[in-house]
Amino acid sequence: MRSPLNRLSPADYISALNGLSGFLAISFFLNGDMVKGSLMIALAILLDGLDGILARRYGGPHERGMQVDSLADTISFCAAPALAIYAGYHMDSGGLDAQVSIIVPLLYVFLGIVRLSAFSREGYALPYFRGLPTPSASLILLSSILIIGKGGFPVVSWLGLGIAALISVMMVSPLKYPKPRGPLAAVSAIILLMFILLLSASFYYGYGLALYGSFLVLVSTSAYVIAGPFYCRKNCPPKTI
Repeated sequence: MRSPLNRLSPADYISALNGLSGFLAISFFLNGDMVKGSLMIALAILLDGLDGILARRYGGPHERGMQVDSLADTISFCAAPALAIYAGYHMDSGGLDAQVSIIVPLLYVFLGIVRLSAFSREGYALPYFRGLPTPSASLILLSSILIIGKGGFPVVSWLGLGIAALISVMMVSPLKYPKPRGPLAAVSAIILLMFILLLSASFYYGYGLALYGSFLVLVSTSAYVIAGPFYCRKNCPPKTI
C-alpha cells in the first residue's frame, strides 16, 4: 500500500507548509510576539496563493487537494488569528470586556470554519468569493492589532474586539468579492511581499517598520472589503454551478 505522502501533489505539500506556518504563528502568539506571529500568517497567505498556482499548473487529486487546503486554512486563517485576537485584546479585569475578549475569538473561529466549509463545497467553482475570504479577514485583524496594540485601556480593547466581530460576520455574509486575477492578483502579491519584508526588517530596524507595513495592509485590504462588493455587482460573472 502506498504511503499517503506519495499521493500528495506538489500543491498539497505547499498547502501543508501553509498549515505549518499557521502553527508557528500560534506558538509566537502564545509567547506574546505579535510581529513574528503576523509574519507567519503573511507567509501562510503567500503559500495559500502559491498552492493554487501549482494546482492549476501540475494538477493532482482535486478532492484530496481541497481537503488539505481547507485543513491548512483552518489552522492559519481561523485558529491562529483567533488566538491573536485574544492575545491582543484580552484584559484580566474580570469584567464584561474580559468575557467578550473570549467570546469574539470563539466567534471568529466558528464563522471562519463555516466560511471554509462553504468554500470547500462550492467556492472553488464560483467565479467570485461569497463572503469575505479568510486570508483577507486575517490581514485586517493582524494589521489592526499591530497598529492599535493592547494599550492597557478598555476603549482600545473594545475597538479591536468590535473590528474583529464585524470581520467575523462578514466572512459568512452574502457579499460577493472578486477573486484575485490579473492586475488585482499582481497588486495583492506586491502588497503582501512588502508586508513580509517590512515585518522582517522590523526585527533589526525597529517596530516602526512593522507599523508602516500594517498601515499599508490595513488601508489596501479595507479598500478591498469596501469596494469589492460594488465591483462584483457590475463585473463579476454570474454563478456557474
